[in-house]
Amino acid sequence: QDLVAAETLLDFYRNPKKYSWVQVEASDPSFRAVDDVVACLADGRFEVTQVKFAVDPNNPKTSLDWKWLLDKKPKGKSFLQHWAAPVLKILDDGLLANSRLKTDRKPDADFSQSLKGSRVIYSKIPTPTRKQIIAQLGSAAAARKFFENFDFIHSQPVLEDLEAILWTRIASDTDSAGWALFQKQLQLWATQKNWPGPDGRVRHIHLQQAF
Repeated sequence: QDLVAAETLLDFYRNPKKYSWVQVEASDPSFRAVDDVVACLADGRFEVTQVKFAVDPNNPKTSLDWKWLLDKKPKGKSFLQHWAAPVLKILDDGLLANSRLKTDRKPDADFSQSLKGSRVIYSKIPTPTRKQIIAQLGSAAAARKFFENFDFIHSQPVLEDLEAILWTRIASDTDSAGWALFQKQLQLWATQKNWPGPDGRVRHIHLQQAF
């Protein structure tokens, strides 16, 4: 999660006018299940990112598949239900720029058939799965709206490779000690309530100070 947050923060560092602020593990309940990385664009809309990396993404048992997205305990909710509720609310409020899952999981054959790029095409979802989705989200309209506004950014680099990629993006601005210090600062932003002060939102000045 910290490394995925670092991607957004490095983008913010390079483009100071793109965002007003970025928050890791956002505390605002409006974002609830899509709160891993929340970025407020300069126009007030939000980018929300949920991070789900697997221990072994090459294991077929950890595929990005419909079972993983829709499984739930008798009185619980599925990942799909958890993500759809805040995404649709933010969308209805006119404040959604984009929403996405970032994962190193790889789509299985059934899920791949529904994908075009990073978007699920609702009409290509197998009928039995579509019925299950409608039952969970309440209506076909809600399901269609969610998939039209949610990206499944899959097959991401494993953590070691991702860290190396991010390091190359900042290597011209700092040394390895500076990169390590930034990562430590990021851990504090992710775990300490209302840090940086006063509201836990990382602004460009905080990135300048971190580097």
